Amino acid sequence: MKRAPKVLSQISSLTSDHCHGTAYFPPALTRLKHLRVLENSACDAFNYGANNISNFAEVLEVLEIESTDGYDC
Repeated sequence: MKRAPKVLSQISSLTSDHCHGTAYFPPALTRLKHLRVLENSACDAFNYGANNISNFAEVLEVLEIESTDGYDC
């Protein structure tokens, strides 16, 4: 997503619920402080953000990962 909407850079809280196979967060999520990733592909989604978004881990204050589908983080 080369030209992400500017509003994405203002998001501070996000919940991704049952987004199977969606291990992607836009790189514009630079102010994300609270992230909830629930169920399918939860660990993959977090790992994508940590590896592909500048300062993702440094800015994030609250992380909730819940996955009951048998995948380990």
